[in-house]
Amino acid sequence: MSVWERLGFRENLYATPPLPGNEEGSRLLVGRDAEVEELQDHWASYDTHATVEGANGVGKTSLVAVAAYRDMVAREAARKPLIIPIGEIFQLTSEAEGFTSRVYLALARTLLDNQDRLEKAGYIMSDLSGLRQWLDSPTNKTKGASGSVLGFGGGGSYGAASSTSPGFTDNGLIELVNSNLRNMFPSRAAGGFVGILDNMELLSTSKEARRRLEEMRDGVLSIPGIRWVLCGANGIVRSAVGSPRLTGRIADPLRLEPLQRTAVPEVIRRRISEYGNQIGVTPNPPVEPEGFLHLYRVLNNNLRIALKHAGEFTKWYDRNSEGGGSEDRLKLLEVWLTDQADAYAADAGSLTDRTWRVFDELIIFGGSCSPSEFEHFGFSSREAMRPYIKTLEDANLVISAIDEDDSRRRTIEITPNGWLVQYMRSGYKKPTD
Repeated sequence: MSVWERLGFRENLYATPPLPGNEEGSRLLVGRDAEVEELQDHWASYDTHATVEGANGVGKTSLVAVAAYRDMVAREAARKPLIIPIGEIFQLTSEAEGFTSRVYLALARTLLDNQDRLEKAGYIMSDLSGLRQWLDSPTNKTKGASGSVLGFGGGGSYGAASSTSPGFTDNGLIELVNSNLRNMFPSRAAGGFVGILDNMELLSTSKEARRRLEEMRDGVLSIPGIRWVLCGANGIVRSAVGSPRLTGRIADPLRLEPLQRTAVPEVIRRRISEYGNQIGVTPNPPVEPEGFLHLYRVLNNNLRIALKHAGEFTKWYDRNSEGGGSEDRLKLLEVWLTDQADAYAADAGSLTDRTWRVFDELIIFGGSCSPSEFEHFGFSSREAMRPYIKTLEDANLVISAIDEDDSRRRTIEITPNGWLVQYMRSGYKKPTD
């Protein structure tokens, strides 16, 4: 029996992956109605691909996935042109090999998975039985979306999995998908598919991000009927979309701020309601809504990191507690959290007073800054500040990336360990609203 079953839940109450674009994800999304509406309005009204920017862990991917799902359900019920989420989330890397193939395989699968829905809505599609037979063949079902295995980009063709399953050349599959999309979605008013290009910050410099997006401008970003939403942190999206070649293709970012603290307890209430359905077992959440709000505050309003720490506390709670009421669990959480903060402070080692002043100023600055803001920290140049940032990096209190093309990007930020050390240095005082 899992720890969650013992506690009265069917699965991990504090899971950190993005919410899925389905009914469950829609029920669990909290406090984002305005942003959902803004995204839906964008892909219904404008020709540019939408972008979302915000801190790591703020909930960008969850927002887009649920917004697309809700739009699909609402349009289907109202008999309006459909918006349908693509069934896979994509991440860009510096290398383009295999990316286009993964996109078209996902589009093919999305067409097949939603064929009944599309036909009931009046969309005319070509015969996809051969495509379905090929994708569902034993050979291909186990291969996922691997471009190298399936032959995209290498001049190869899809061989038959059996004497009856058809093969597709790479160009043939692309044309089959594109022709269906063009026929179904001849204009924006006819609906379309929504896809997510996630974690743009993995392209570490704005120059690299611009290059990849420019490469995709006349390819993936021009596939008929596809509304892409680009998601990124640390200012990477805003820096990248300034390219003249991308003007008119990619919109300025929607800035996703941390979830309002008044909405945070509802995150856990909904998860308790969603997952606490074990018959005959009273749910016993180790971190209840009030305790989760405390974690969220200490960890600088980062939802994903707060969920991660709630999960870590659950491991400790399962080994060390003997039950108890809500008040007892909150006290145990505080004991565990202060122990964690003390341990991370000890791991940081002995730092100079000047280094700690840089750390404290970065906290006052909101937890992140760009290298170009060195004067706010009392330095005459970026180079003069860099050794202190490097010391804090070595202590795992800050993390930074170098972007020589855009020194304004806020690429220096406090780590989760750093926020816990700040909690210790504050005397374990609860952060205020």
